[in-house]
Amino acid sequence: MRISLVTRGLALAACLVAAAAPATAQPAPGTLLFCDADNDRVHDIRDGGDFTFDVPFASFVLLVQDVCLGPNGDLYATELISGEIQIITAGGSFNGVPPFASGLVNPGGLACSDSQILVAETGTGTIVDATGGGDLSASPRFAVGLSDVSDLFRDSSGTLWASTQDGNIWDVSAGGDFTLVPPFATGGGFLRGMGEFEGALLVADQSNDAVVDFTAGGNFAALPVFASFFGPRHLLHVPGIGLLAAKVSEVLEISAGGDFTGATPFAEGFSEAFLGGLEYIGTCGPTALSGCRAAAKASLSIVEKKPGKEKWKASLAKFDAPTTLADLGDPVTGNTTYALCLYDAADRLVAEVPVDQGGGALCGAGQKPCWKATGTKGFKYKDPETAAGGAKKLSAKTGDVGKGKLTLQAANNAKKAQENLQTGVAAGLAGATSARLQLYLSDGACFEAPLTDVKKADGVQFKAKGP
Repeated sequence: MRISLVTRGLALAACLVAAAAPATAQPAPGTLLFCDADNDRVHDIRDGGDFTFDVPFASFVLLVQDVCLGPNGDLYATELISGEIQIITAGGSFNGVPPFASGLVNPGGLACSDSQILVAETGTGTIVDATGGGDLSASPRFAVGLSDVSDLFRDSSGTLWASTQDGNIWDVSAGGDFTLVPPFATGGGFLRGMGEFEGALLVADQSNDAVVDFTAGGNFAALPVFASFFGPRHLLHVPGIGLLAAKVSEVLEISAGGDFTGATPFAEGFSEAFLGGLEYIGTCGPTALSGCRAAAKASLSIVEKKPGKEKWKASLAKFDAPTTLADLGDPVTGNTTYALCLYDAADRLVAEVPVDQGGGALCGAGQKPCWKATGTKGFKYKDPETAAGGAKKLSAKTGDVGKGKLTLQAANNAKKAQENLQTGVAAGLAGATSARLQLYLSDGACFEAPLTDVKKADGVQFKAKGP
């Protein structure tokens, strides 16, 4: 069944109220946003739970659909009825706030990068490049001929996919007219959001209450069903949590696949999620930073041979400038957080280990301080329960030019319910000939090295050194 918009639009039109534009701010790392369309709200659901009475991250006027992190580190959100895109970075109320872009016909799914904003215009079956903002009613279209296009998704290889409400999926990376172009996958039902998990491309088929693996393309009748439950909407893989799926009024964690009918939700208390857009604001940027301090020696080992026992070991050492205590921040008495970030050969984010336990946080069963100072030489982190992204140990040492060192160990242990380390990373880097390792500090320096000497990239292990 297609969405009926007119009645709801007229009913809500009288509810518009003026509000001051929110102040500029950057979204907090770890923020996990969900679009609750019928309540016209975006919630931060990072901790899960019941959001019936939660104060939303942002509120809107008419059917907020999707949200994405785009140019300048800003958050962009689509409003279906008003045909607008709002910048919602600072959160708050956007009733009456002048939009970033207008003139769209039922905008739905977004695909953002650090330099581009593409939006699916459901009402016309086109994709619009909204990067410049303004009135887009007469702007050139990036792609046309996609009847009832609902969502856009750029996978880890850089391919841009479009799903439609009449059951088709196209590779629209090159843009253009798709009126006579055969779709990559066809024969599905009312298709909603797409996502990627452990090397598989997935789409929510609302008509058939299924999340379908469309990696191989072709007719949906022959494609495997990854998960089933009523009314799937949007999909997103979130490091440390797993694969999330929006449905009518809930968000489920469906990493294991299978039948999730009646499953306990990860988050609930919403109304109607038309598209149910999800966006995760990671500690690491979507692309590698420039200007990080270069390491003359680096190594990374990722071993994923046994599910539930994945392990990482990473090291960056011998930096091209002196490493001082100020460069390492203050995770002991201050609020400095660390994050290990792994990028592919095209500098796109592959995985991250966010160590967001600064500010005197306590770790382990004994609730001891996670961090301690090692005299005047640096800091050490230890968490036997690996609560922060799977991180078990981290060491940060000062030193003169050609010295200084940062090391990190992370792991999963499913038998102890320790499964916060992102998985499927080795599979995503299968056959890779290079990568880039960076370590970010929230209020210190960043450090990096290219990993150009790849020893193993067989899908279950990735081992490399650099530079």
